[in-house]
Amino acid sequence: MNRYTYKPQIFQKIGNCFVTDCFDHLPKALESLKIENKRVLLIHEKRYGGIYLKQIEEILTEIAKTCDSIDLNEKVTDFNLLAAQVQEKATKIGMEKDDLVISIGGWIADSAAKVFIEEYLPESHYLKIPMTLIGQVLSTERGDSQVNMNLYDAPDIVVTMNAVSGDVPAMVQRVDPDLVYINIEAYKYLEETERICGLGEILRASAGGDASLFQYMESYPGKKADNILDFLLNSIMNTLQVNKKGAEKGAIKTKYGYPVALGIEKCTNYIIPHGQAVGIGMVVANNISSKRGLLKESETFRLAKVMVSYGLSVVMNFTNDLIDAICQAMIDLNLVTEDGRFEEFELIDKIGRRIVVNDVTLDEIRTAMFYRK
Repeated sequence: MNRYTYKPQIFQKIGNCFVTDCFDHLPKALESLKIENKRVLLIHEKRYGGIYLKQIEEILTEIAKTCDSIDLNEKVTDFNLLAAQVQEKATKIGMEKDDLVISIGGWIADSAAKVFIEEYLPESHYLKIPMTLIGQVLSTERGDSQVNMNLYDAPDIVVTMNAVSGDVPAMVQRVDPDLVYINIEAYKYLEETERICGLGEILRASAGGDASLFQYMESYPGKKADNILDFLLNSIMNTLQVNKKGAEKGAIKTKYGYPVALGIEKCTNYIIPHGQAVGIGMVVANNISSKRGLLKESETFRLAKVMVSYGLSVVMNFTNDLIDAICQAMIDLNLVTEDGRFEEFELIDKIGRRIVVNDVTLDEIRTAMFYRK
C-alpha cells in the first residue's frame, strides 16, 4: 500500500482522477482542456454542491469563456427528461461542441450529464466532481465505474436507475469523464448513511483486492483516525490505485459482495442503504467461501469485526419469504442462468485476494442466507 501524508493544499493524481482537499487547484486540473475558449455548463444537485457551488462558479467564471449552471430537481429520476432540461439550458446559452459539461454531486447529476452529452452534445468535454464518498472511491481511470459499465459490472447504480425510470439509457454506459476532480473535504458535509456507504465500498475494494489497505483500515476501527483527512487520503488514493490496476487488466472493479446486495436492494425497493446491502452481500459470499473451505473461519470473523466497526451490518433477519424475494430479484436482474447458477461469482480465499467461480448456485445462496438468520 502506498502511504500518503495529508498536508493542506494537496494535489495528487491517479489516471484521470485529481485528489485534493479544496477547489483552488481546479484551474490547474483543467489546463489540458483549455477552457478559456469554452463555455461551461454546471449540472449540480443542490444538496451536494452546498457551500462549494458558489466557489466553483467563481473560479470557472474567471477562467472560462462563459459559465452557467442548472440545478437539478432531485425528485425527478427520468434521465431523458433531465437531459432535455439540460439541453434547453444549453441551447439558451449557446453551448457548442468542444465546450465543457461539469456534473457536481452524486449519481443523479452524473447520469443526467452523461445522457445529455451522448444524446445532444457528444463532442463536448466532461468533468465529473463527485461530492459523495461512494462516487469518489469508485472513480477510476475510466471515470465512475458505477455507470460506465454494463448491468453486471456496475449493478448498484444502474439497477437503481432501472427501478425508478424504466429502461436504463444505453448512452449512460458509453460516456466517460475526461477528468474527475475529488475533494476529500466534501466528506465532512455528507450524512452519516452516505459516509457509511462510501466506507463500505473502500472496505469491499480492500477485502477483495488489497490486503494492506484492509490492514490500514483495520488499524483505525470505527474510522477513529487522529486525522480524518489523512485517513481519507490514504483510503481513497489506494482504492483508486486498486481500481486503476483493475481497469488496466480489463476488470474495472471487483464484483465481490454485489449479487446478493443487488437482490436485497431491489426486493426492498432500495430502502436498505447501498453500503448496508453490500455488507450483507460480503457476509454471504464469505460464508460460501468458508463452507467451501476457501476461507478460514477466523478470517470471516475478522472481516465481520472490521465491517461492524465502520457501521456496516453483518446480520439480517432472513425470513424464508425474504430469501425467496432476494433470489427472485437476482433472477429478474439476469444475474442467474437458467440452470440456477451464476456464470461469474467472486469469492475470497484470503483477505485481499478474490477468485472468480462459475458454479455458485441459488441453492447455495439460499443456504448461506439461511445460515445468517
